[in-house]
Amino acid sequence: MVFSQALHQNYESAAMKSNTREILIESAPQRLEAAYKEIFTEEALEFLAHLVSKFDAEVEQLLQNRVKRKLLIQEGEWKPEFNNYSESIEWTIDALPDRLRNRKLDLGDVSPANTVHFTDCLYANVQGIQVDFDDGHCPNWRNTVQGLFNVTRAVHGKLQGAPADVQAYPLLMLRPRAFNMIEHHCIVNGKEVVGPLFDFAMLISDEEIIESVKMAKSVEIDTGVDGFMIYDLRMVDAINHLWESKLHSENHLNMLPNISHITADSLLQIPKGGVTIDGLNNNITVALLFIYHWLTGSGVFFLNGSVEDSATAEISRSQLWQWIRMGAVIEDRENIIVTRTLVYQMMDKIISAAYRAWCITPPDRKRLLSAKYMLLDVISSRDYIEYITTHLNDSHKFRTLHNKNDGLMAKL
Repeated sequence: MVFSQALHQNYESAAMKSNTREILIESAPQRLEAAYKEIFTEEALEFLAHLVSKFDAEVEQLLQNRVKRKLLIQEGEWKPEFNNYSESIEWTIDALPDRLRNRKLDLGDVSPANTVHFTDCLYANVQGIQVDFDDGHCPNWRNTVQGLFNVTRAVHGKLQGAPADVQAYPLLMLRPRAFNMIEHHCIVNGKEVVGPLFDFAMLISDEEIIESVKMAKSVEIDTGVDGFMIYDLRMVDAINHLWESKLHSENHLNMLPNISHITADSLLQIPKGGVTIDGLNNNITVALLFIYHWLTGSGVFFLNGSVEDSATAEISRSQLWQWIRMGAVIEDRENIIVTRTLVYQMMDKIISAAYRAWCITPPDRKRLLSAKYMLLDVISSRDYIEYITTHLNDSHKFRTLHNKNDGLMAKL
């Protein structure tokens, strides 16, 4: 996609996991940079891209049908009729959740962008609050970012001035924009996103991530796994509730899995499967970003909804070294083998995408370039480097950088 220089100045590009999707999103409003970074995570943007790819054609058809019906009405060829198709159908809804049994009084038209009013509403003696991104909300970019941030902080118990107990809040009912409203500050695949998909994605993406993790952990529990290790604090309550619903004892020690198919020979078999271009790109990304975050003083980072650390970085850089050394063939590309030049070219594309998305400041860009050359050194070494952490910890770049920082802090 080709964009004007002005567009590059105003928009930040988020490179998606799929090569067929790209998001351009307006940069942060002044003084809302921290809020912007907290809301528009890579996971949230990927979820938005997924929603758009799944529902945008249906939304477009709905809007076109409205135009067609309007023309028919103007020409006198259509009039509303009541279709009582459900008259012969007998049905009832499920029992109401406890929070929905008492609905005597709700607060309406509460724009979460009005921080003071929204916070006051959380103390109100009402049953529900209409968290309104539609009628009661003016969707300029500042209001939208502020509103999304306030709701996100509130539901996680972090909104300044709000009640400490989230469960004491009135029921928060999200009202996204109607389908006639477009979010002009976000573009997916060259097309502005409809407002309701944008609002829904930004506020529900956390729940989508949690549900996907719960599904995976549920399968593991069924196979006899006795416990998990997690990093993300958002998952604690969800995983504890999952254990309570799936296991009614302290552990799985009395459950013996069927391991008759596992033999000494099978344990020594190398898993089948070749090298793919996506696998190569993922290994480069993981290794590069691990080194980048190591230079910032962090040993972990998030990528595609997962926490990556030195364990995955070791695997990624080891495979890169071996694939280059052995000239591994890319199985889903014709006549392409893994070379240092190919890795270099792909790394440059990853860095270019990072420059447009999140690596904005000169210090961050300098650090990412340093990570690039350090990774090239690791994967091009004549002899296999035993541990990437030892190599990085002993590197002149890392020690110089953090000695400077430590000296500055000592002076402060």
